[in-house]
Amino acid sequence: MVYVLAASRLFRLQEPWWWNLLFPIGLAAIPVAVSAVRRLNLSSVFPVSPAPFRETAGALLLVPLVLVFLLPLAQLVAPWLPVPDSEDPAIMEGLLSGGFVYAFLFIVLLPALCEEILFRGFILSGLRDRFGKWSSIILCALLFAALHLEPARIPFALIPGIAITAVGWKTRSLVLPVLMHFLHNGILFYLLWMTAAGSGGTSIPPINSVFP
Repeated sequence: MVYVLAASRLFRLQEPWWWNLLFPIGLAAIPVAVSAVRRLNLSSVFPVSPAPFRETAGALLLVPLVLVFLLPLAQLVAPWLPVPDSEDPAIMEGLLSGGFVYAFLFIVLLPALCEEILFRGFILSGLRDRFGKWSSIILCALLFAALHLEPARIPFALIPGIAITAVGWKTRSLVLPVLMHFLHNGILFYLLWMTAAGSGGTSIPPINSVFP
């Protein structure tokens, strides 16, 4: 809990650019290192077994269904829960100033991989040994939301966090949580890119708050 809250204070787009890539890598590397030092079974803490086709299809279909609910909600609450203005220029610079690969890594790929290693790997495996199903799912999702400490982001991280954690609990694997997180952020990244490009980088839509 302390680790997640401390990390949330650093979880900001900021200069230098390499920090934005190094931070999520560290977010995953630390729990992996702790598990190795404690001589835990890494294949149990960070399982990567593939899921059956039906479960995979159902999990991936759940992502756009969640977004269909979240995107209108983001538009509705944007006047009351705005994303901090300090993040807008950094996001626009990453998206529109020749930084597509950098922005894709920071917004889509690294969060999907590194955050899932921490939450649906390290944290969920620990909760599974101590609590029941829904207690573990809710606690893990709450910690996931706590990483996104801005008020505008917490509800939008909590809702997909519950869905992804439930899938991770059922499959006992990181594969589908990583794919779900990747698809979720990938869809939002595409929408943000197209909207930002259409506005010439002068405005950023409320969907920014929906990134978990």
